[in-house]
Amino acid sequence: MAEQFATSSGAIGILYPADGPTLIIWPGMGISASKFRRAAEQFQQRGLYAVTADYPGQPNGIGRHSRISYPDLADSMAEVAAEMRRRRPGQPLYFVSHSMGGQLSAVLESARPGVFDGLALAASGTNHWRRFPLSSLPTLLFVPTFLELQARLKGYLDGTRAGFGIQSKQTIIDWARMARTGSWGKHDRSTREFPLLALSFPEDNFAPDGAVDGLVAEFPGARVTRKRLGEPRGHVGWIKHPSPVVDEVCGWLDRLAVTGRA
Repeated sequence: MAEQFATSSGAIGILYPADGPTLIIWPGMGISASKFRRAAEQFQQRGLYAVTADYPGQPNGIGRHSRISYPDLADSMAEVAAEMRRRRPGQPLYFVSHSMGGQLSAVLESARPGVFDGLALAASGTNHWRRFPLSSLPTLLFVPTFLELQARLKGYLDGTRAGFGIQSKQTIIDWARMARTGSWGKHDRSTREFPLLALSFPEDNFAPDGAVDGLVAEFPGARVTRKRLGEPRGHVGWIKHPSPVVDEVCGWLDRLAVTGRA
């Protein structure tokens, strides 16, 4: 069994040690860190020290009294990063963020710039309705509002059947606000310069190209490498078949190591 640790907030990191830079893989809403084991093992085989992480109470540990917000989840990411800095002083640290993980990376960077040295987005975009095709707008405007209403009435959201897991009321309020307005709350965009790799996939209805580009815009100072892969397809296909993403991330990191810039 892989070694793991827990932070004071309840975030959990599972370690796949190697000698190279540290990669922390952040999941989307309702997805367990265990789902990223294949990706972590492939990164480990390529010499990268991979960490899969669960947010506090995720994917199924939230109750009606939880008040965990987007900023709280971002703070938990900082705790995991700080633990890995402590364990591996002097090593570069990168985030590989899927879906909501990329949104939370933006929350973290806006509040506490510099927690990570670089960011790779894999099937991760804003959920702001303006960044989606017109055909998606009825769903994008109705579903977040409906789920927010459910969360407010019940005190939390039980979205297990829909694949959202169990989420606190405030997390869903922040998520729905972002869908309507493009913002999870009052925030400033960080202008810090750092390398950013953004990957999108065909048939990804949750993070189409426009949504990915919308999330990239939350990092105006980043040096962006933007690619649309042909395979795998869909929003979560890369989790089951991570090799194309592992290849892209490793190639991006190799270029960084050689040139200092991606």
